[in-house]
Amino acid sequence: MRTDSSMTLPNIQPVARRKKLLRTISLTCVLLALLLVVPQISTISPMVQGRSFSPISSGFCFIDLANNTFDNQATGAISFVLGPSGGQAVVKINLNPAQSGFSRALVSVNYSSTPTNWTLNIGDSSTNDGFGGDAGTQSNDAEMQINGDTLSVYLKQASVTPNVLNMNKVVNTGQTITLEVKNNFLGWGAGNLNSENLYALAGQADSEGPVNWDVFAGFNHVVRTTSTRTGTGVGWALIQVLP
Repeated sequence: MRTDSSMTLPNIQPVARRKKLLRTISLTCVLLALLLVVPQISTISPMVQGRSFSPISSGFCFIDLANNTFDNQATGAISFVLGPSGGQAVVKINLNPAQSGFSRALVSVNYSSTPTNWTLNIGDSSTNDGFGGDAGTQSNDAEMQINGDTLSVYLKQASVTPNVLNMNKVVNTGQTITLEVKNNFLGWGAGNLNSENLYALAGQADSEGPVNWDVFAGFNHVVRTTSTRTGTGVGWALIQVLP
């Protein structure tokens, strides 16, 4: 029987080619998988990846209060008045559709720890500071706040009964709450309030200050930046603006 290598080479070469072909096919499959996944990821902010949501609008701003960073500012519709720094932030949201292209905002906040004091304040005035006050900057000064675990709503100062809502135990560690804000409207979960004394975001006259289409949101801080009314608990916030 012959034992030279000419007897084995015909068998080895096809095996080697098959192995090389299999490696090529495997690499191709991996590349195709990446091509399918990458476009989906690239449409979402890197800071939002891995969260339990995806932005429903290209107009959004994600604020990471644990690391004091943010991602995206909705092409100028959202601007920072304070921070993010020290686990706190205040933003201004322009809801004049003629300027920003947006007329309503969704504000989501997630509680990474037990809420204490003022963790969320959404006001119609740049100096809202909780409990319906704004030091006389605007007569249209409606606001909502979460103080501790209680959500409260205050209509503008001319209202006969400004404090129209108090809901206890609305937030806790690990929970996310989303609110919708637009002209004369505040919504949350399955509930909402409609009133001409709520947010004036359609060019209404103001007896104390200039007409504006802006709303302000404070996270772990009331809207008025010089106030000492602060809190802890919000780990991240997502603001989405829509037409």
